[in-house]
Amino acid sequence: MFMEGDKRPRWGEARLEEARFREAERRDIPALVALESATFEFHCIDRRHFLRLLESQSVYCLVLESNEGLLGYALVFLRRGKSRARLYSIAIDPRLRGQGAGTLLLRKLMLELAHFGQRRLSLEVRTADEAARRFYDRLGFRPLDSLPGYYDDGADAMRLVTELPERVRASEQAVAS
Repeated sequence: MFMEGDKRPRWGEARLEEARFREAERRDIPALVALESATFEFHCIDRRHFLRLLESQSVYCLVLESNEGLLGYALVFLRRGKSRARLYSIAIDPRLRGQGAGTLLLRKLMLELAHFGQRRLSLEVRTADEAARRFYDRLGFRPLDSLPGYYDDGADAMRLVTELPERVRASEQAVAS
């Protein structure tokens, strides 16, 4: 029992501290589908779609996990010869929201993409989703396009873009020289 004024431990603090990153594998598909269902109301990626995505050479999926399982994932499309990656989906265990897991995952993804030679990361977000827009704004994303009627339900979207950390790309190039 907590008394008023006590610092109440937030769910997942220990799990987030022990979290690690890795590329998604086929064995993760059930957990990825579960995260998708827990995160999104509409247009969830199903098992078969995840399988196709993970087998694609143009997809990179980074997972955040602890000893208890997957805490989140971020999935991007990479196009050969292009310097801009597209964030297709990101999901965090709902019990970890507001505790920095999404920021941790997206920052790590941005570093990985810069390491791969990508210069920018773009995404689409519902115009009406103020919380998501604030989240992306804090991470340096800026509006690029307005997309009227973008979603199947007719909702508008905004395409956001951010520059990836150049110092990572520059240090990689220096090592290669």
